[in-house]
Amino acid sequence: MSTPVNHHYVSQCQSRQFFNPAEKKIYVYDKKLNNFYSKLTTGSLFSEDYSNSKVIDGEVDHAQLEIELKVLVEDDFPVHLKVVEDFLADLTDQSHDRIEKLYWSMNWLALLGLVGEYRNPAYKAGLDRTMDRIEADMFERVKSHLGVDVPRPIKQPLTKYENIAGYLDIAFKLLERMDPITFSIYWIRSADHHFLLPDTSCYQLRSRGAIGELVQIGIPVTNKIFLLGTSAKMERKKTQIVFFDDEHYEEVLDINRSLANFAYKAVACKDMAYLKRTVADLKKDR
Repeated sequence: MSTPVNHHYVSQCQSRQFFNPAEKKIYVYDKKLNNFYSKLTTGSLFSEDYSNSKVIDGEVDHAQLEIELKVLVEDDFPVHLKVVEDFLADLTDQSHDRIEKLYWSMNWLALLGLVGEYRNPAYKAGLDRTMDRIEADMFERVKSHLGVDVPRPIKQPLTKYENIAGYLDIAFKLLERMDPITFSIYWIRSADHHFLLPDTSCYQLRSRGAIGELVQIGIPVTNKIFLLGTSAKMERKKTQIVFFDDEHYEEVLDINRSLANFAYKAVACKDMAYLKRTVADLKKDR
């Protein structure tokens, strides 16, 4: 069995929730190129060859990070999504066991968002450049301190990105640092409104800009269901369900604004007309 080299930085278990089966397309807006287009499959959406390849014991490994993602979230995504959908389908049953099961599933789905930014090629390239600058600065400091020329080793990269940390390690450390988390479920009941899917799987909020501690994560698990997880360090509140109907376009737009702003390059949507309307309205804010 061959090892897949087309590595998705947004899992297909999530992107398929934004695919339009009737039109057999998923619609995309490229922020950088200001361009709309569509794809006939999610197979080539938000993916890059060898993005998750890393060096292990001196050898290039194309599978380990892919396996981690599969075990971490992808295999069980349908199970946990169904728990959320079943809960929304019958809100009369508010039993302790059912709410506890829902909370567990929302935590599990949050893992997909927690690693979302770290998977994006733009983030990986930026991190590698930062580490390279730190290393270069370290050698300059050593040379200055010793008064002698200390040659810096010439690197011959074997992979596109360093991919130093594993996704399992990242996800559970971030989840632990956010714990306890309260969730709000935003549910679009209107047929005409849709959440966007960013190329980071989610949006994240930190306590002090880009370098602060992660305190909030928002992840669209389908085009109709958005989970907002908030750390008690930021705000302690009860889990709530917020309904969006036909008259709530502006409220949906507020969430889509955060999702679009957090995306590095592109966002996807189930409906092209809605995507174009949303992008046009977001541009008015600039």
